[in-house]
Amino acid sequence: MIQRGLLALCVLFLSHSIHCFAQSDFELPDTPASEIFRDFIAAYNSGSQKNIESFVKANYSSVDSSKISEKTDYWMDIYYRFGEAKIHSLSINEPFDIEVWLQGTISKAWFAPEFILNKESKKIRALGMLLGTQPPGTVTPAENEEDFIKKLKEYLESNNQNGLFQGTVLIQKDDIVLIKEAYGLKNISKKEPNEIETKMNLASVTKIITSIAVMQLVQDGKLDLYTPILDYLPELPEQIGRKITISHLLNHTSGYELDEIIGFRSELEKTNSMSQVYALHLKYLPEWENFKDFTIPGKFNYSNDSFDLLAIIIEKVSGLTFPEYLKQNIFDPAKMMNTSFDSADMAKPYRYDISCSGLMDCTSYYPNTTGQISGAAELKSTVEDLRSLFTSLMNTDDLLDMPHKCMLASPVTRRVGQDYQSLGLEINYETVLNIGHSGVNIGNSTEMQYFPNCGYLLIVLCNNRSGAPNFYNFFKNNLPK
Repeated sequence: MIQRGLLALCVLFLSHSIHCFAQSDFELPDTPASEIFRDFIAAYNSGSQKNIESFVKANYSSVDSSKISEKTDYWMDIYYRFGEAKIHSLSINEPFDIEVWLQGTISKAWFAPEFILNKESKKIRALGMLLGTQPPGTVTPAENEEDFIKKLKEYLESNNQNGLFQGTVLIQKDDIVLIKEAYGLKNISKKEPNEIETKMNLASVTKIITSIAVMQLVQDGKLDLYTPILDYLPELPEQIGRKITISHLLNHTSGYELDEIIGFRSELEKTNSMSQVYALHLKYLPEWENFKDFTIPGKFNYSNDSFDLLAIIIEKVSGLTFPEYLKQNIFDPAKMMNTSFDSADMAKPYRYDISCSGLMDCTSYYPNTTGQISGAAELKSTVEDLRSLFTSLMNTDDLLDMPHKCMLASPVTRRVGQDYQSLGLEINYETVLNIGHSGVNIGNSTEMQYFPNCGYLLIVLCNNRSGAPNFYNFFKNNLPK
């Protein structure tokens, strides 16, 4: 408990006071954009693929048959992520440009579609979508902890019954587990239920573990945060490796992101070792648009490739493969017996797919954004194993000593709004201070978040796309004052 208090002090110095604003009066205006929005909300809330397709055909400009399917699939995926929605307020109100705040009636998720119209045809020429934030003044704190836990349980059950949540949840406060439940199906076709021991793909929550591994090597004097990574990876081009440091990679300010290189991702998803990943980096780097004139951008730019470089550096410095290092230095000490890159007996990941008019197992159908082994993603684990990781990190020195825990949890650079980035963790001040990481891929969503002001730990692993962030936001918005 003493260590937990000290660690909390490392991050509380930037605590912000949260201001609430009254909701503005809402009235849908009489404009061409509003007419289209009325048609949209009726089609969307029907939950009917046929109705959404009819809306797309009638209201989008110059839509060929392939684009009709693509846009219909997009809106049906949103419906399966957030469910039926109610109008809250206007965000943009122009005759040919409207953005409206919506909230899921069951999911409680906030999103704001924006329709920009062609002034001549009065049809949609561009679409915007605001996700991951919400209007001011919409926090609804519970009266007390008992009411809070009741709200959480009711939320989970309601979303489970309506097909909006499938996965596992663990909530504890000060080492006392308050909720530990599994919902939905591990395998829909076989009707196998999720269980609390079910392994899920962690997606970017993997980055927490990679960051701990890096900080262990810093603690042991084998890595330096501010030494150019060329010293560890001499095969890198001089103009790139001499400018990037370990710190840049950890806090996503390196500018090292290879997304736009044609062919890179399709080859990357076939790799099953960090040595194969590194070989691809070296192969494709000369085709990177920043190859010759690379400079550090000096601002946050989220990068999976940066964390793959970290995993490669871990291998170079330790003499172990990345999976071996994690097992010997993190999983075994923290008693994480069900965590690895092995996909055996994992919950199937699901998302909506228009071809089957419902949820599809996207294990092999949709492309990956990383290799099968990665410093950025792809670890599989359970809520109990992640709780063991948290307990070992907070209550012992088995993984890191106190100075390096503080470095791991201290803000370094601003992400966006009231979000900051540490040397590997996300630090959020919106509504209430929390520290951890989220993750999402085509068929999984994950959250591991610690709330130091009130002692809550939230771990959510889902085999659908938005169950975890939806619940995380509901959790934050309903925390008792």
